[in-house]
Parts: sequence; structure tokens; C-alpha cells
Amino acid sequence: MKYLRWFGRALRPYWASVTCMMMCHVLLAVCSIAFVYVSKKLVDVAVAMFGGRIVDVGLGLWAIALAVVIVLRILLNALRTYLQTRTEIALKNRLRYNLFNVLMHVRTDGGSRHHSGDVLNRLQEDVRQVASTLAGSIPNLFGTALQFLAAFGFLVYLDVRLALVVVVIVPLGLLVGKFVTSRIRNLTLDIRNSDSKVQAH
Repeated sequence: MKYLRWFGRALRPYWASVTCMMMCHVLLAVCSIAFVYVSKKLVDVAVAMFGGRIVDVGLGLWAIALAVVIVLRILLNALRTYLQTRTEIALKNRLRYNLFNVLMHVRTDGGSRHHSGDVLNRLQEDVRQVASTLAGSIPNLFGTALQFLAAFGFLVYLDVRLALVVVVIVPLGLLVGKFVTSRIRNLTLDIRNSDSKVQAH
């Protein structure tokens, strides 16, 4: 719980950017569903016109709608990437400044269990990982979950059987992902410890 409070304090100056990123994710989820829906309507209209049937909305209008959705997705992705990069860099700089400031004011007699090489390694890599998680991974996780829910709802709208297949497949993917993630976490921890020993040496 204390880590969550610390994360909240670290992100407090950047809540506006993080909120904007999350809004971009919401709009991107809407655009993704709109893209699929407009593409479906475009194909339906083209098939109907090819079969000689009269359609209410012409092919040109759906093509314009598709172009608008594509341009909107590109703009939203560019805005999200810009906000994420700016927030991540600002957060890294702020965390490094705060930690370095604390380290510079710590009095030590040389018997500290934290070697200066290890501390330097933590300042470089751990801060980068924390900033990347707070400014990138958390909003992206929110966006991915939102897109999954939107896609699931759209699949239910199209065909309930497709949605049921997704419900069966996703837990299997999560189980495999959990195994892979735990392996990667252990390997990353080993690499970080080896890196600290090299820096200390």
C-alpha cells in the first residue's frame, strides 16, 4: 500500500498528462470499434452495389468516414506518444534529481552496505524502469483493457459465439503470459544484480 501511495505522490505533478493519455486511449478504443464497423459497412455496401441492389448510404460516404477514422487514430496515437514521452522524461529527471539530492546529503563513514557503484546503477536503470512503468505501462494497460472490453462488446453485437470463443481463449493466454512474465521477472532480477556487482567492481 505504501508503494501505491509513493506512486501517487510521484505522479501527482503529471496527473494532467496521464489523464490526457487515458482520454486518448478511450478515444482510440472508440476509433478502433468505429474502424471495424465502418469497414464492415463499406464491404456490405460494395457487395450490395455489385449485386445491383440500391443502398441508402453511398460508397463514397463510407469511404470518407473510414478516412476520417484513420486520420483521427493517427492523430490520437501521435498525441498519446508525445504526452507519454514528455511525461516519462520529466518524471525520470525529477526522480533522479530527488534521489541524487538525498544521496548528496547523506553522511557516511564508508561502512555503508550500499556500494556507490550499486547506487549509481539504481539511479540509472531503476529510475528508468519506474518512470517507464508509471508514465507508459500503466496508461497502456488501461488502454489495452478498455480496447479488449470494447472489442468484446462489439463481438457480442456481431455474433455471441465469437465472444464466447474469446472468453475461452483469453484465460489460456493469461496463464501462458503469467508463466512467461515470471520467467522474465526472474531473469531481469538476475541481470540487475549482476549489473550492480559489475558497477560496484
